[in-house]
Amino acid sequence: MLILHHNITTVNIELDGDYAEGEVYVLAFHQVRTDDGPVDLLIGGRYFDKYEKRAGVWKFSHRAVVADWANYNNPSTVCLDHPMVEGSYIGKPGLADPSYAFFRLLKRGQR
Repeated sequence: MLILHHNITTVNIELDGDYAEGEVYVLAFHQVRTDDGPVDLLIGGRYFDKYEKRAGVWKFSHRAVVADWANYNNPSTVCLDHPMVEGSYIGKPGLADPSYAFFRLLKRGQR
């Protein structure tokens, strides 16, 4: 996986005591490495969630993933060297991501 980016949009949750259900909309972009070069997959969908409150803490009890639509590009259309992106930080996998040098308080893996 070269790029993985999930955006949560509309969240609908209904509570009933220590039980809840939620429908959560998601846009998920994936750039995947293949033998022929990178390809893109953009999916619009929803999560169907069930939650339970256990010992005073809300936890997921079930999640189903629903794909409502998908857009596939082969070859990839991602262009991070376009002039409109110039001057932006460019996200990278793992410790090479600029967030590790930028943030002082939001350190991954240290909580």
